Amino acid sequence: MYTYIPDILLLLVSAITCLYCLVLSRRLKKLQSLEGGLGGSIVELTQALASTSEAAKQARLSTEENISVLRTLLHEAQETTPQIEARIESLRYARISAKAAQAELDDVLTSQLKPELQNARNASESLLEIVREVADFKRSTKNNNTRKIKQPSLTKETSLTKDKAA
Repeated sequence: MYTYIPDILLLLVSAITCLYCLVLSRRLKKLQSLEGGLGGSIVELTQALASTSEAAKQARLSTEENISVLRTLLHEAQETTPQIEARIESLRYARISAKAAQAELDDVLTSQLKPELQNARNASESLLEIVREVADFKRSTKNNNTRKIKQPSLTKETSLTKDKAA
């Protein structure tokens, strides 16, 4: 009977090993499956790497284009800088000239316009006085006319007498 013990143990160990291999095989299939295992993770990582690589290429191309545009703009700015500085300097000179001209005009206006303004004031006062005198004259003649109008019968008779005498 003891001769069969090593055979039974060997069969038992072989059966346990088969079961263990079966479990490992299932785990390996799950690990290699593309849907939920390591294979799926590898596929996802590969796709993510490809999209990241494509995005990096696009970013690199976009950056190179932007660098080219910026270089062009910088070159244009450097070319126009002296022109702008010259214009700024001419505007400063024009501003200084304008201030000097304004000061000169202020002096001229002050020296020439003050006497002319005084003459104009005097003339307007004289005209105002003349207008008052004319208004007074009109009032006085109007008052005289109203006195004459109040005596119309005398003026008509005298005019009839003058007509007959002629």
